[in-house]
Amino acid sequence: MRFIRCFLSEISKLLTVRGFLYALVGLIGIIIAGVYGFSVAARHGVIDSSSAFTMPLYYGQAAVILLGCWLLIEETDGGCLRTTFLAVPSRTNVVCAKTAVAFLVSFDVSTVTIVLSYCARMLALNQAISFRSLAGHILYWTILGTFAFSLSAVLRNGTVSLGIILGTAFLLSAFLRAYLPAARYLPDQLGTVLCSPSSTQSSFIEALGALVLWEISAFIGSLVSAQTWEVGS
Repeated sequence: MRFIRCFLSEISKLLTVRGFLYALVGLIGIIIAGVYGFSVAARHGVIDSSSAFTMPLYYGQAAVILLGCWLLIEETDGGCLRTTFLAVPSRTNVVCAKTAVAFLVSFDVSTVTIVLSYCARMLALNQAISFRSLAGHILYWTILGTFAFSLSAVLRNGTVSLGIILGTAFLLSAFLRAYLPAARYLPDQLGTVLCSPSSTQSSFIEALGALVLWEISAFIGSLVSAQTWEVGS
């Protein structure tokens, strides 16, 4: 019951931040416009048709990473986290509620963005995308956004978490993959498997399981970190 009250409180708090809602709409609009623009280019033979969908969404993943990290940045900068810790005796309930909200928001944003991007692609190019690829994008973005929040809670700093995840996904991952076979288990590499239309069922399930383990590990770490988080910090 305490968890439910805490969860509903977090939802209410989030809905009152109009700047956050406007930013979400703006990011979703930019990504959809990117997919439509790339699809038009593919229709005229400028780029490969498969890249018209995956390329804008590859860079669009930065939106859910930013979203997950922002949820903690807003809490710490505004002093809301300190107030919540003082008001709710169980920090476990607080972390669980905030993680659930991060998951819910990430899922909503992912579903709306991917579905509308698919519609934009069909409008411009009229080429279907496999259901597995669409589901993979939604699952990957949802887990990635939640992971970004959990890692921010572990590090107690959303800005640092944002830099680590973005830097790994867009700069270090490809380099590490060339020298370390284990780098294929980095979150963004797992996401590539989930989003690829050519991935097999076994590789899809393996990538999904490994990505879930990343989030579970970060979530457990956030629970531990919260217990020693000084209220005044």
